[in-house]
Amino acid sequence: MKIKHNELKEQIKGLPEKIKIGNIMNNEEIVMLETERKIIIDTVKMLCYRAETELFNLIYPFFSRQEDEGRAFIKSIFYLSGDLIPDEKRGCLLIKYHTLANRRSNMALKELCRLMNEEQIKYPGTDMFIIYESQQN
Repeated sequence: MKIKHNELKEQIKGLPEKIKIGNIMNNEEIVMLETERKIIIDTVKMLCYRAETELFNLIYPFFSRQEDEGRAFIKSIFYLSGDLIPDEKRGCLLIKYHTLANRRSNMALKELCRLMNEEQIKYPGTDMFIIYESQQN
């Protein structure tokens, strides 16, 4: 076993450290995954930014420095803790957000919940409507 190990070690030492991909594959076989990956990632980033912008447009009246504060608020609600309460009798999934740091943010969250509830969104794969609520101090 040790002899076999030493033979393999010698074979490995004889191999070059780097090999051009063109030397081992035809140019037609080479796939450009990096470009495709970048396009997909950029598309997802654009979709996220557009979704954030749409949410921001719903709550902009609550923020004086609209762009900075509004986007910071939107990001904060993505990390906000809350409760998920399925209610099969009423056919809904209640998403109950916990309170935020100040009254203005809580009012903006309440308004955002009201607007989202008007859309009557169904939870994917079920017949349950999603109902958003914000807890008030």
